[in-house]
Amino acid sequence: MQILDISFNGRFKVRSLHILAIFLVIFFLFNSGLVYQLAQDHPMSISLSTNINNLNDKSIYYTNLNTFEEDIYGAQWLNRSYNNNTLYTDYISRNIINYGGLEFYESVGNRTQFISPNITNLGKNSILYLGYANNIGDVMRYYSLNESYAFNKSDIGNLLNNLNLIYSNGGVEVYYSSN
Repeated sequence: MQILDISFNGRFKVRSLHILAIFLVIFFLFNSGLVYQLAQDHPMSISLSTNINNLNDKSIYYTNLNTFEEDIYGAQWLNRSYNNNTLYTDYISRNIINYGGLEFYESVGNRTQFISPNITNLGKNSILYLGYANNIGDVMRYYSLNESYAFNKSDIGNLLNNLNLIYSNGGVEVYYSSN
């Protein structure tokens, strides 16, 4: 067979298949995360590494790769119980809240504040939503247009001491600020 005066003989076909096979092997090695795991460069594959120690990598792992059953139930509870309060959460959990219902997420979007480690108190009648990543993974993420960083839940320990726990399911906690 000839196309554009190029003869596709048996040798050309075999060489083309070899090149395609090499490309696919390299492609799958990178997409599986094996190369990153071996190079110790931000491994994100749960099947290859469940021991992610870097706080920033841990927050990315929870943000992009996991949704836990507790998060879904917590978001649904928040959807039913939310009463137009200012909602505080971190960047990881904000993505999960969408599971409570799209209309809820759209209505609360402009009243959502990201929690940071230097916040000392919430406004009166505010709610703090902490998801599975925050409680079990002990990682939180602050996000703004100017900065984004990960921190531990223990960094807001003083704040939590002044709040009332109103919901917990073993992975998600929702707090209420009456002050």
